[in-house]
Amino acid sequence: MTSSISTYAYVLNNPLSLVDPFGMSPKGAKETAGDTETRVNYSNDKANEREKAKVEKKAAEQKKVNENSPKNKIPEVWIANVANISVEKLSLILANATAIFVKNGILGLKFNFVDVKEAKKHYGTYKYQMFIAIRNDNNPSASGLSKIGPGEVGVYDERIGWLSYINLAHSSYTSHKNPIYAQGYGLAHEILHQLLGLASYARREGTNVFDHEDSIENLNMDGMKVQIPLGLSPPGTIHLAETILQYQYDYLFKTYETNER
Repeated sequence: MTSSISTYAYVLNNPLSLVDPFGMSPKGAKETAGDTETRVNYSNDKANEREKAKVEKKAAEQKKVNENSPKNKIPEVWIANVANISVEKLSLILANATAIFVKNGILGLKFNFVDVKEAKKHYGTYKYQMFIAIRNDNNPSASGLSKIGPGEVGVYDERIGWLSYINLAHSSYTSHKNPIYAQGYGLAHEILHQLLGLASYARREGTNVFDHEDSIENLNMDGMKVQIPLGLSPPGTIHLAETILQYQYDYLFKTYETNER
């Protein structure tokens, strides 16, 4: 017996009782609702699994990048004792500079010493490390200077002389009530300049990061404007003028292995 309902008829010509959302076979509304929900859920589950897989893949790739590209260790500071001051005095100056960084939560600062004649052979740094000549003369008008270029800190140029230095004979140090601390402060100021400078070139983000910040007293303030404290602040405290500003600290933290504040 042949059917009297055409195969092209929708839901057996009974749209009030039957539905056929997928074009496969007519079913009752309640039955189809459950089937539709199952199909939709299955589709959503598949989409969620795909998104989850993408996220997990991206996280794994980032983890691999992080593992293969760790933060740089803080570069070592090469010191040339041009002034030929005593080891005891130089040690005190370095200790004051180091203490200022420790108060800012930056550890791992290390110093190396290089012979003056050897230092004069280098225009750039020693394996991209920092450099400061300890001077004690009246020639340079600045209390200190750091010559920073792409990937290097300037050391010496025969035409100009020392490119990165602090000058212990500068009046900002000699007239200070605590000259040894003031000289350590000046050294810390130049080290901060060089850290920020090398980091900005390494990240290809320009030079404005290590420009002087004179809006408030801080370690990166212009030496002619800052009022150098009389000595290290008591334990657990820090002078405003010793402080590394938060945005500059965050920049260092992104680049170097430091203790997080």
